[in-house]
Amino acid sequence: MIVLLVVSLLCFHAMMCLPWNVVSLLAVCFKQFANAISIASSYPSRSLFKFVLSFASAMDIKLGVKHFVSSDLTGKSWNIPITCIQQDADSKLWLKVSPSNFGLCNLLTTERLDPKTRPTLKMSEGLNYLLGERNVKVFEKPKDPLFDGEEPPKKKLKKQNQPPPDADGPPLYIDVGDEGAQVIVKPCKKSTDDLVILYEEQNVNVFTSFLQQSLNITFEGSGTKRAYNRSGKYSKKDTDAKGESSEQDD
Repeated sequence: MIVLLVVSLLCFHAMMCLPWNVVSLLAVCFKQFANAISIASSYPSRSLFKFVLSFASAMDIKLGVKHFVSSDLTGKSWNIPITCIQQDADSKLWLKVSPSNFGLCNLLTTERLDPKTRPTLKMSEGLNYLLGERNVKVFEKPKDPLFDGEEPPKKKLKKQNQPPPDADGPPLYIDVGDEGAQVIVKPCKKSTDDLVILYEEQNVNVFTSFLQQSLNITFEGSGTKRAYNRSGKYSKKDTDAKGESSEQDD
């Protein structure tokens, strides 16, 4: 009790040395704090906890990680949609490559592309090669060594007896150069499925470099309809078409 009295006297003495406006502000703050304590004490502990939780849930805060691929060669970057990222049972990330993805097409070329032209890699030799090699590894059955290179007799198998391909099976390694470079891809269920590559820096670098060796971007939308290759010239088909049109005009 004596200690409380001494503390009160010290506080009173300190307040007497402060300016009047500061003392008034402290009084208002103390009153608001006292009101808050009285309101909180009127609620049960569980209700107060629910009040705090409801306030926290009302906060419009979201945390996330954005994936992107940048290229020093073209000076561009591709902001990857979350729908293009897959995660397997081993927590490895995989990148789904769609031929008509504008971000991917724009990343591979130094030219400025217009989204309205709907660029696509459907005619890309590199992408079609990877798709073809993947399908061979998934759907082509290994030869039986008992036939010594001869074709085994063909038998009609019932469709229900054929096991479907395992899209979550072991990764596939596709050779893309004479120096041992490989692109690691994921198996597929259908031959028409988009290519899915391992989302690691080295693998994505090999993939993009391989596509840029024979880059061929075509356009399916409105605007300038021409094929873009690595040389930056018009395709031979478009050039011949322009020549024919000019002869007809003459």
